[in-house]
Amino acid sequence: MFVWIAAALLGLAPPAPQALGPPPAPPPRPAPPPRAPLDVPAHGCPADFLQRFDPGPIQPGPLSLVSVSCLDFGTGPFGVSDPILSPDGTSMARWHAGSPAPIEIAGLDPPGRVEIPNRVTFRNFGGAAGGDGAPDALAWAEDSRSLWAVRQSTMSPSGFALAGLEPVTIGRDGTVRALPALRHRAGPLDAILWVGGDGLALAQFGARGSYYRPEHDDPAPALAMVDAARGRVLATVPKPRTPGRGASIQMNGPALQSAAATILPDGRIRAVIEFGPWGERPEGAGPDETIVHPPVWMTWTQGETPRIWPALHPREFGHRFALTPDGSRLLVIRPLQPEGMPPICPRAPPCRPAPPPIPVAGPIAELIQLGTRRVLWRLPARAARFWSQNAAPAISPDGRYALILLPPDADRSPIALVEMASGRIVQTLAPAQVGSTAYAMGFDPRGRRAWVSVGNVVRVYGLARR
Repeated sequence: MFVWIAAALLGLAPPAPQALGPPPAPPPRPAPPPRAPLDVPAHGCPADFLQRFDPGPIQPGPLSLVSVSCLDFGTGPFGVSDPILSPDGTSMARWHAGSPAPIEIAGLDPPGRVEIPNRVTFRNFGGAAGGDGAPDALAWAEDSRSLWAVRQSTMSPSGFALAGLEPVTIGRDGTVRALPALRHRAGPLDAILWVGGDGLALAQFGARGSYYRPEHDDPAPALAMVDAARGRVLATVPKPRTPGRGASIQMNGPALQSAAATILPDGRIRAVIEFGPWGERPEGAGPDETIVHPPVWMTWTQGETPRIWPALHPREFGHRFALTPDGSRLLVIRPLQPEGMPPICPRAPPCRPAPPPIPVAGPIAELIQLGTRRVLWRLPARAARFWSQNAAPAISPDGRYALILLPPDADRSPIALVEMASGRIVQTLAPAQVGSTAYAMGFDPRGRRAWVSVGNVVRVYGLARR
């Protein structure tokens, strides 16, 4: 059923049933010519993998395929986080959903896997607890020897929280080491977003009491910048208010959609946080008298007062976005889907498909100057079928390039290498067919290579300097 629903959502449902009768014989198809093996290393892959492997079209440009790795990731429960590549480029890590929700560390070369059971209630920063598409509480340390993560005491089998999150480090051999507790007057630690590789993070305290057993109220939830390596709270957001109306922003529940953060050249944290619409019932109002506040964004730099600004597109929220390394610009992925309804079959096929979607053209990404909130450029695209937009953009360490997932084109899901100065696509990769596992992509810390993960296969590309 899950496979059928997923196929339906991607526009892959079968055509409408035809009249009864013997189907016409398909015309003979010539056998495809044998594929020439790629002249790149294949780590951990079967002996004939490169001969069967389809790298997808690669247009001429700065990126060239240099290696392929078949990871020893397990199958496990349904739902996994985006994998992340270690700074030294030798290992990937990811976090499963469900129970026991292991964290997996897999080597690119030589292959091998370490699995650490680690079920928590709050794995994501932003959205509802455990929501898809929000950043996971998992990051590589700068020296690639360990991971920054959290653990939590939970109920079994329900998964409700019995206590707040506890920051930990996880060695490449699976060794778990506790870090100093993070304490705040607002309540327990309920979300964390690691920033950089030295244990700095954006944290949310006292915000998800309804997910505890017993439940508790969250009268004053707080956002904070923390140093988890030392157990210190560095800064806390005073209760922010919206511009103009002066309404208090709801900092708990699903109103906090997502966030991105970076370390500025002077060592301070800068974060951008997106808040979706939230409801407020004035004092003494009736049950139907609720004020719905529109989405807002917040830019917060350590040591400075947060700046609240109206959403550029009030009807959109729940974006994926990334800050440039210098913290001056924000790359935002815009929702772009065709018009119509995805065909969903409540029962096993055959079923009656929905009308074909109507293609829609529009911006798929835009770059925003944070100081002025001016849109520097927009990247146009065309969506002809329904598709998943969960892949976050990635920006190179020098801020010169970005990797952005584009709408499916024919039978491929292309990735664009975009020049950040102009918004121009300088190269397109198409490493996976429509319906494959969601992408994760990024650059190495020195900006010499880019990588794309599709399922258990990681492609590494050399990035030429021009």
